[in-house]
Amino acid sequence: MDISGTERVEWALTVLVRRADQVYIQSENGARPLERAAYLIMGRLFDSGPCRMGDLADASLVTSSTVSRQVSGLVADGYIHKEFDDRDRRACRLSLTERGTTALLDTRARRREIVRTLLSTWADEDIVKFADLLDQLNAGLDDLVAGPERLPRKQEMVDHRRATGIAVPTPTLNGRVN
Repeated sequence: MDISGTERVEWALTVLVRRADQVYIQSENGARPLERAAYLIMGRLFDSGPCRMGDLADASLVTSSTVSRQVSGLVADGYIHKEFDDRDRRACRLSLTERGTTALLDTRARRREIVRTLLSTWADEDIVKFADLLDQLNAGLDDLVAGPERLPRKQEMVDHRRATGIAVPTPTLNGRVN
């Protein structure tokens, strides 16, 4: 049976996500590893600094209620500090606690070590090409999830990623990547 490139990519992504969920990242101090959603939220706070809940939701391309639920658990676990605005008690500013920063950096180091191990036999140019292709795939997924009305906000995210040293392609209105 001849399988198209699209079918191979779809199946490879399915297997990748399943296997990635099976990799258990044990920390040296025995703490439980951060869940994917926690890792993304805490990573954004670490990379961007304190922000409001709505800004975090926009940057994550999820609803405010979704971020609110996730943040509530992280506040309860002592990973995130929530500071309410004195003028508007509905508004709050989120920041990582020392415990949250430690947990994030530990998880980030362990995840990167796993990736380094997986790619240890790859040529450097293959790793760069693979990263570029993943960036392009993620930009396409952002377009699919966000829709054209969110492209300016997405550009801000791309600019932030570049400013923090994460090279990503720039999506354009026609869906192509520069």
